[in-house]
Amino acid sequence: MISTNHQLFSADPPVSFLKNLKVRALEPEQYQRAGELLDREHYLGDMPQGRGT
Repeated sequence: MISTNHQLFSADPPVSFLKNLKVRALEPEQYQRAGELLDREHYLGDMPQGRGT
């Protein structure tokens, strides 16, 4: 599931937003999409050298 909630917080988000958060490693077939999202959304962009590819 991809979140569509793009609300920005001036401080840390409320715990209620994070209690169901799940973190896992990407599957190799997800690398391209993750790179696209990182380039678009993250100030550092995509840094694929940490993926072992």
